[in-house]
Amino acid sequence: MLQIIAQHPFSFNFVMCLLSYLAAGIFFNAAFMEPGEATYLLIAGIVAACAQGYVRQIIFFLCALLLFLYHIITQGNADILLLAELFLTAIVLYTERKDKSTLLIGITGAAFLCHLFYVQQTPVDVRQHDLSGIFLYMRQITQHGFNGIDFNPWHMYYLFHQPLHFIVAGYLYLTGSALWESTAAAAEGLQYLSLFYVTTASVFAAFILRELRLPQKIFYAGILLFMFNPTLFLFSGYISDDTPAMMWSIIAVYFLFRWYKTEKSLYILAAAAGFGFGVLTKLSVLMAVPAIISLFLCKISTSEGKRTDIFADLCLFVIIAVPLSLGWVIRNHILYDMQFYNIPDTSPWGQNFKYRTLGERIFDFSQISKPFINAPTAVDANIWLAMIKTELFGEWDMSIGNVFIYVPAKLLYLLNIFLKICTVAGILYLLHQAATDKLSRNKPFVWFFIVLYITLWGYSFKYAMDYPYACSTDYRLFAQLILPETAILCLCAARILRSGCRKSSFPIHIWQKAAANFLPVVALLYALLSAFIYVYGL
Repeated sequence: MLQIIAQHPFSFNFVMCLLSYLAAGIFFNAAFMEPGEATYLLIAGIVAACAQGYVRQIIFFLCALLLFLYHIITQGNADILLLAELFLTAIVLYTERKDKSTLLIGITGAAFLCHLFYVQQTPVDVRQHDLSGIFLYMRQITQHGFNGIDFNPWHMYYLFHQPLHFIVAGYLYLTGSALWESTAAAAEGLQYLSLFYVTTASVFAAFILRELRLPQKIFYAGILLFMFNPTLFLFSGYISDDTPAMMWSIIAVYFLFRWYKTEKSLYILAAAAGFGFGVLTKLSVLMAVPAIISLFLCKISTSEGKRTDIFADLCLFVIIAVPLSLGWVIRNHILYDMQFYNIPDTSPWGQNFKYRTLGERIFDFSQISKPFINAPTAVDANIWLAMIKTELFGEWDMSIGNVFIYVPAKLLYLLNIFLKICTVAGILYLLHQAATDKLSRNKPFVWFFIVLYITLWGYSFKYAMDYPYACSTDYRLFAQLILPETAILCLCAARILRSGCRKSSFPIHIWQKAAANFLPVVALLYALLSAFIYVYGL
């Protein structure tokens, strides 16, 4: 133990800060965090991880500890202190900017703090979806136990969902209710399970981008775009199954990439488990199947001497993933005659697009100047615009927050539209590069992300037309899109940067230099606007 502490003193300080906070929470009989409290200890761990040298580390640790005690005693302004601590972190990152791991830890830590702060200031019943159905599912499990034999998905509304998340959340809710003797506190505590899912997804997304071997600036731009995506703020406060579904799908993708590079069966086992748990959480994870098949086909086509081993790994993936992912669906069909993808017709008032044509659902831009959706009174029939709006601000009216978020919210809205257009242009550019055999690096992963992106967008349009309601175009249902969108932008920028200079094309030098700096600048602006809106604007 002492040897581990000696090798990783910064990580040890971070853990000690977290444990100190948990002890303080128990001491004050608090079931969940008051706004800003955790920042005063967690920031110490982040700064300690960034700082070099024990003297500086101890100084920053003591400063954060004093701020924490000051807040406990005076209940001071948490917003201002959080801003001060993030500024302190920025100073440390700047002084240690030559260390690559320092910047990555700093970005991850800042994103975690912002997500944590959003959870602290957002009650569980705010910007939440199907809250009654979620607690109904958990109550059914915790009161009657989860008996896989007798569990009837037709018994009541919402039980048609896959069960994994509701089993975990249900028993955690039951434990919290017993521990704190308060169902309200236990419900708030479920947001920290979602925060764990978001943080885990963020870390594995960083691992995936690292596997792509991107140039340093573009790599950090991708990290910013993913970790500060507004949907991740919303997911931190959600207690639905959308958040863990995204996490499991990202974990599966990471281990698939590791398997592709190393051909180790252990990675294919982990990928199969991640995919299976993802589908057992939400059926939409199945939309990754075409992309997974494309990756296997690329591997088979480039591994002539090891095709037997590749087929063996493919069989191993199927043997583990299929029972995990489809076992529950098959069981429900055999025992209760439930269709493969069953969704009850809820017919929500004020959200019905049943009589809109396909042209209206795609080409109606009458609401493009209104970034906020306020379901059910003000909605957008355009599927693409509705997805963009709900990615940023959710399905509810964000304009009821502080007035000063209007300008940054509209800027973020315009920036997001621009990024979506750039993503489509990036796909066309990468396809052109692949067709002309200029895409030798990361080619299998490029195909993977393009197939995943097209599949998810195609599925979102089909779903919106099959279930023509405003709630069917909520981005949270297709949040797996965040990873391929980010990766495609990064891969496109990296390809432009690495393309060779041709003597007849003088502007190519300027174009490459612009590509190296454009995406990082846009990503930084995107992250700042997102953090400002969700930390200080609500």
